[in-house]
Amino acid sequence: MKANIPTLEQLKRAAAIAEQITRLEDELQAIFGNAKPGRKKKSALDAAPAAAPVAAKRGPKAKKAKRVINFSPEARARIAAAQKARWARFRKDKKAEG
Repeated sequence: MKANIPTLEQLKRAAAIAEQITRLEDELQAIFGNAKPGRKKKSALDAAPAAAPVAAKRGPKAKKAKRVINFSPEARARIAAAQKARWARFRKDKKAEG
């Protein structure tokens, strides 16, 4: 298995990028004073108030209507008869086994 080793050119490029980042950070510090460059990390508590107005605009979620299936008495009788037949066949097979 070949190890993922960077080439000399890749290492030189990475070093050049790192130097450029350092120069840009120094330039930012010169512009803004002693403030460290970069974004301030927000906690979940800081982010929650920002998300609240968006949720308020949408309003409460609509509840899905539960689908009700109405069977006729004849259909219920056929379903019950089929289920009884299935259980009878199950009991018969179980009795034959043991």
